[in-house]
Amino acid sequence: MRPIPFIAVLGLAAVVVVSPPQAGAQQADRADVPGDGFGFQAALGFTSISQDYGDVITDGIPAEGGVWYQTGAFRGGLNVLVASYDVVDPFGSQSISQVEIAASALLRFRRQHRLQPFVGARIGAIRFRPEGALFDPVPPPPDELPGENPAKERTGLVGGLSAGAEFWFTRHVGLQALVGYRAFSTDALDIPLLGVTDVKTGGAFDLRLGVEWAI
Repeated sequence: MRPIPFIAVLGLAAVVVVSPPQAGAQQADRADVPGDGFGFQAALGFTSISQDYGDVITDGIPAEGGVWYQTGAFRGGLNVLVASYDVVDPFGSQSISQVEIAASALLRFRRQHRLQPFVGARIGAIRFRPEGALFDPVPPPPDELPGENPAKERTGLVGGLSAGAEFWFTRHVGLQALVGYRAFSTDALDIPLLGVTDVKTGGAFDLRLGVEWAI
């Protein structure tokens, strides 16, 4: 047998043998990912606070939940974030709670694969509620106990950007990892005992891990 045709036959056989597993792997990677429709998410993470509010409260662990609808590469959602932050020393026994409601937009890539990177943005409303006697603008008499929330809440606007990835185990269940930054501005907050006044702006660097449910 002449060597060149024999080598060609062996090469063709190798292509036939190797190709089906590769095609099967690609098919498996593209299987069971969510299509268009509604979904839900729940997440926990770590948030580092900066700017004016960084002089008042410490870092914290917010919880977030939301509902979304995706069509093609776009996903729009509504998210609710809640957290309670300790006040900086020496008033660590005091705290400030946060509630945030924001609309979100997310653009996904590699939509036919289990691992899907994304970039996102959000904008919404934020509220901080000081909790504890530290924030009482009119301290009670010595024979009266201070109220739980003696100071009025501070409200404002929040916006942010994020990036991350999702991994889908099935077309209904996946994990999401996210890194992001939010900036917010509220009504002014004064805390004379801490020596800080006119606290209005803040930044939040977020690391988040969550579970996704697609309907």
